[in-house]
Amino acid sequence: MKEIDIQRVLHILNNVIEKYCFTKEQFDDDLTKYGMNSIEFIRVIVALEDEFKIEFPDDYLIFERLNSINKIIQALKTF
Repeated sequence: MKEIDIQRVLHILNNVIEKYCFTKEQFDDDLTKYGMNSIEFIRVIVALEDEFKIEFPDDYLIFERLNSINKIIQALKTF
């Protein structure tokens, strides 16, 4: 697995979900708890793909599959 710059992931999330500044204590929380909806989810996916020069497979484009910061980081490590 490759190393992922967590600060880059947090920067994207903090830009999309503007009301929050995520910390390590929130890494396992469901992002809907912080107001993420389906539109913001797609914005996060697109931003992550641009930032990390990857493309998520279709089976990852299900909100429940990437609904926490830890899930996002783990997925990024596999590409």
